[in-house]
Amino acid sequence: TVIVKETQLTFRAGDVISINGATGEVIKNPIEVKIPKLEGELGTLLGWADQEEGVMKVLANADSGPDATQAAGNGAQGIGLCRTEHMFFSPERLPVVRRWIFHNEELDDFEHIKEFQRSDFKELFKAMNNMHVTIRLLDPPLHEFLPRPEQVHEKVAEELGFGKDVKRMLARMDSMHEENPMLGLRGCRLGIVKPEFTKMQ
Repeated sequence: TVIVKETQLTFRAGDVISINGATGEVIKNPIEVKIPKLEGELGTLLGWADQEEGVMKVLANADSGPDATQAAGNGAQGIGLCRTEHMFFSPERLPVVRRWIFHNEELDDFEHIKEFQRSDFKELFKAMNNMHVTIRLLDPPLHEFLPRPEQVHEKVAEELGFGKDVKRMLARMDSMHEENPMLGLRGCRLGIVKPEFTKMQ
């Protein structure tokens, strides 16, 4: 439960809220949303870019088929960066990646990761219809994938291959702690420690 001092508004787990991305305002109710249209000054600017064919390309950041489809619909001429680690944040995929991080020997999970990527890449390429696509190798900052210590309980430990041994899981997480995850076990360093991952991709 969170109580805002200035307004005494109370927010509880499960409450639906809305956030104004431009101002940061938190609204205590769901508000109607709609897909923005490319109009006004932004529409004019992108229109100029389209007119200068071969001089200026607008590429999208997209990590999924739906994102790529929307980008193409908005006039993107390809994908400038696909961050493959973003494909694994969904609730049904995250435990698979976590198990693989903790236990290299989980070959079934490794195959699942491979199939996740294969199906997602098919959607990306289909949406882009032969346009340029830049895909970055999996680059997962550990702190974005591993649970926080306070989130670890018997059910989580069991799901991630530690039986119900919460203490052992916490010790494993502690041994993997990185002072600066942005410079941690990711990118080419991940490829050196786990070469099978780079080979798979």
